Amino acid sequence: MGILSGIFKGKVDVDNLVTSSVSAIDKLVLTKEEKLDSHIEIAGSCAKNVESTLSESTIRSKSRRYVSQAFTTVYLLLVIAYVVVSFTTYPSFAIKEMLTDKTMNSAMIMILAFYYGGYYAPSLIESVKKKLSKRQERKKIKEEESKEE
Repeated sequence: MGILSGIFKGKVDVDNLVTSSVSAIDKLVLTKEEKLDSHIEIAGSCAKNVESTLSESTIRSKSRRYVSQAFTTVYLLLVIAYVVVSFTTYPSFAIKEMLTDKTMNSAMIMILAFYYGGYYAPSLIESVKKKLSKRQERKKIKEEESKEE
């Protein structure tokens, strides 16, 4: 303890210094249970973060929506330009080259599948289910009518 008193000039509470440094080291060294608890807490906070970012009202979601709509608009304008230019004598090689580019097509397919498909697929599936159930009901009614005759 005399070494610490010699390093620090003036009045130093050595006991307080030792206990605070020991408690700091104790906080750094974790037991298995403490590690497990911290991993569970981190996993919970990660799950909350993922849940909040999947929400429609987040800034990230709104910016993705804007970017995907802008890209889709540009792609559709290129398609329209290619169709219009193909009826003229002006060569449309540059537009055709952009439309047949694998990178651009891959990006468009991903936007359509993941962004728009995620929103429209459930409603499409629900409408198909309704149509199928109506057909089955009509079929049952026709079968019942044919049995009565």
